[in-house]
Amino acid sequence: MIDDLLKEFRKNSEKLMIRVSVANSSYQKSQTNQQSVEERAKEDIHALKTSIQKTAENLGSSIKGQFGKQAQESLKKHSESLK
Repeated sequence: MIDDLLKEFRKNSEKLMIRVSVANSSYQKSQTNQQSVEERAKEDIHALKTSIQKTAENLGSSIKGQFGKQAQESLKKHSESLK
């Protein structure tokens, strides 16, 4: 009877060790994926800001007058609001 309990305890301990190692691996993978997503988001936002700034510059030189200034200011505000 004690041998059966020891076997059961050993079996449950091994299962628990496997679960812990798998959980740790999954957690690390999740953290890595989260960092990748954050880095990609920063890169995309930077590219978008650059694109908006270039568009504003081109628009400002293409469209003259009050409308051109307003459009350029609007694009500049949108570019600055991206973080």
